Amino acid sequence: MKIGYLGPEGSNHWHVATTIVERFGGQIQPIDTPAELATCAATGAVDFSVLAMETNLLGMIEPHFRELLDSALEVCGEVVYEAPLALVAKPGTELSEITRIHSHPEALSECRAWLKTNVPHAAAVFAGSTAAGAREVAASAGRDRAAICAPDTAAALGLEQLVADIADPPGDVTRFWMLGRVNTVEAPATKTNLLITPLGADVSGVLRVLAASGVAIERVDAVTRRGALGDYSVHVSLHRGRDGDNIALVRKELEGLADVRHLGSYAEFAA
Repeated sequence: MKIGYLGPEGSNHWHVATTIVERFGGQIQPIDTPAELATCAATGAVDFSVLAMETNLLGMIEPHFRELLDSALEVCGEVVYEAPLALVAKPGTELSEITRIHSHPEALSECRAWLKTNVPHAAAVFAGSTAAGAREVAASAGRDRAAICAPDTAAALGLEQLVADIADPPGDVTRFWMLGRVNTVEAPATKTNLLITPLGADVSGVLRVLAASGVAIERVDAVTRRGALGDYSVHVSLHRGRDGDNIALVRKELEGLADVRHLGSYAEFAA
């Protein structure tokens, strides 16, 4: 089994891909962008691609979710991973010296209040991942740059942790999905995700069916449809377990009101 992840080595995606391989076997492969991750999974260049989909601080990562919706891929597994976001730099660096801070845009957003209060003079520099930002700092000359990344990533690059866990509030938890063409993961499915597009602009009928179903609903998202302003699809994550048969009944009832796309039935794993 080959698992694609958003590189380079040391990123949170790398940690999650490594966890999956430790559980199921196989090998991991770094890939540069979320779009390439989706393409590699769709073409079979990798069996699954690992992609962050939600954080406890900012919610759904919309561009990553769109990669799933714009493909024929499905969710084949879920890993929840917790990694504190630390401010790191070359040894001996002082906060007052820092003029640039490198990291993934999501990480920079999750720390923006701390950054504004403590290093307002520093400019944000977007990187492809937190690990990529840390590598840029490690390779730079001088001590005027810092990065936001996991502490173990910094240590591997010879960087020093200046401040621990600077997220707003502290504690960064991310939900990752394994995306693939066919779910060959040998584990009982605990969740099902559906994308429900009403046959019209009114979503109230869809919500009534879901409310009356008795199925355990983990989350409901409004997803903007490309077209008229105010037209939405509904993304739902349903717990299976004993409700597996009920989910089939809900799908049948919804099909009279909406187009229903199955986004995957999958198992959850701990990182």
